[in-house]
Amino acid sequence: MSTSSSAVFTGNPDWEPLDVVSAADSSFVLRDGRKIYNASCGAAVNVLGYLYCVVTKAISKLLTNGLFYIPSAHFRHQVVEDFAQMLIDTTDGKMSKVQFYSSGCTECMISAIKLARQNYLVGDQKEEKRVNFIGRWGSYHGSCPTTLALGSHAGRRRGFEPYFSTSFHHIDQCHGYRDCGERESTNAYVARLMKKFRDKIEELGADTVCAIVVEPVVGAALGCAPAEQGYLKGLRKLCDEFGILLIYDEIMCGMGRTGTLHAWQYEGVVPDIQVVGKGLAAGFFPISAMLVGSKVVSSFNNTKFFYRYTF
Repeated sequence: MSTSSSAVFTGNPDWEPLDVVSAADSSFVLRDGRKIYNASCGAAVNVLGYLYCVVTKAISKLLTNGLFYIPSAHFRHQVVEDFAQMLIDTTDGKMSKVQFYSSGCTECMISAIKLARQNYLVGDQKEEKRVNFIGRWGSYHGSCPTTLALGSHAGRRRGFEPYFSTSFHHIDQCHGYRDCGERESTNAYVARLMKKFRDKIEELGADTVCAIVVEPVVGAALGCAPAEQGYLKGLRKLCDEFGILLIYDEIMCGMGRTGTLHAWQYEGVVPDIQVVGKGLAAGFFPISAMLVGSKVVSSFNNTKFFYRYTF
């Protein structure tokens, strides 16, 4: 089938998709009989390959029981409770609660932004001036105008700039291979970047900054660029000093892709909010999750978090 005769709008008239008829192990089978080894797990999703029997049987059991959609505003199921507890356990209790979403990145990241903002609007000590978020050049956090503004993937931002909020700001990326000076040590490079964060915080006013958002390992925008040793510790120290939340976007780099289930576990620098996805359900189901630390959770002991989505 040619692109011109297909009812599917691919958005790229110069590209002819390959027709997949089945998949097994880590390979696609095409209509013409060829096999393609999916070494990249698609968009960093299919980390278990295909036809993984344990997962397919579990999904089939739930579908057989009719449990394919439960409105989470009013109902819950033990499977969800068990899944949430399992994720908390993987952090050794460093994170406190979990919320699940039905997409890979954008919806979950939006919820993290909303949660961070609402965190300062509840309780006795409201800090309504905290509206600013600091991200980094060379980052990607999702495809809606809000998350495109938070990130800085130039090709994906192009044309949507008029919709970007002025509450999103950026400092230099952390890319030691490209940006560390020839005679500059890692410690000196990290210190230089921390000064840029501090300068931006002071420029905006520390009491106006809501959160700093980073990918511990940058994927789509830089091509696998990890935080340098001491970088996350420096961010944690800055956030604690100024009462700012630290958010990790581990949608792509999390769920075991770096050797530990959570990328932050290498240095043990715990965020206030963390988002994961892609490999979380390995493509068997579109799902992402927001993990929330106890400090933020405690802010909502006597009030609601407004975040609802259909799925």
